[in-house]
Parts: sequence; C-alpha cells; structure tokens
Amino acid sequence: LGAEPPFDPAALVSVLMAIADGLMLQWLADPDATPDAHQVLDVLTGLAQFLTPPSAQQTR
Repeated sequence: LGAEPPFDPAALVSVLMAIADGLMLQWLADPDATPDAHQVLDVLTGLAQFLTPPSAQQTR
C-alpha cells in the first residue's frame, strides 16, 4: 500500500478473521439472516463515526 497503518497489522488481521468467522457461523445457523457484503460494509462504515474520538471528528 505504500503507507504505514496507524495500528498493528496483526490486530487488523485478527479483527477481520473474527468478523469473517462470525459471518460464516451465522450463515451456518441462519443463512437468511446473514448480512450480505454490502450490508457488512455499510455497518462497518457507520460504526466508524462512533469509534472515532470526538477530537478527531471535529477536524473533519
């Protein structure tokens, strides 16, 4: 990517694996209730505003 992420890449991989594993388990348990890729991205994008510190939000 050419840029150093502001977090530990191993932590990113762990979080992505947890999300993927959770979605796979949900699909096995209830395929009709499992969100599709667009829904997952929409939710993760929406969560960003709640996970960003207030001081960082003010500079946007």
